[in-house]
Amino acid sequence: MAGMGGKRTPKRYKFPMLRGREITGFALAPLPALAPFILMFAAILFDQPDHRADVLWIIIQILLLGYGVTLLFGVPIHLVLRRKRLTKIGPYLALSVLSALLIAGLLALRQRLFGHVSANHPFPVHLWGRAGVGLALMLASAAALSASVFWAVAVREPQR
Repeated sequence: MAGMGGKRTPKRYKFPMLRGREITGFALAPLPALAPFILMFAAILFDQPDHRADVLWIIIQILLLGYGVTLLFGVPIHLVLRRKRLTKIGPYLALSVLSALLIAGLLALRQRLFGHVSANHPFPVHLWGRAGVGLALMLASAAALSASVFWAVAVREPQR
């Protein structure tokens, strides 16, 4: 109390943004989904000494993308579920997979409405078809894997 002893007690917030286990979960969540890509490019890195800088830049971009998606979608999902006191893995998986499918659908719709793949393009990918379904399944799998890792580290109560 400010008036009685001259000392103020600091305010305690009931829901700080992220706690220790949650920060660790955030740091670990994207890694299992990104590991195959990172290892693939690391193998290329060791085989192509002339292109090491390019491959290293690709690895950095993969990491930035993975953590960016986790920050943009995973953290808000967790904060909403924590506020609603939903601590089971089901809601984490459902919202993460739905977010991934939404992203894949928006990418496909964007390409369908505004995109143009040149006939001269060596690797034409049309997301409005089998490639889009494959992309959606890969994103959903990566989202489920990341959500599971985050939940196991940050949300699940340790067994005593």
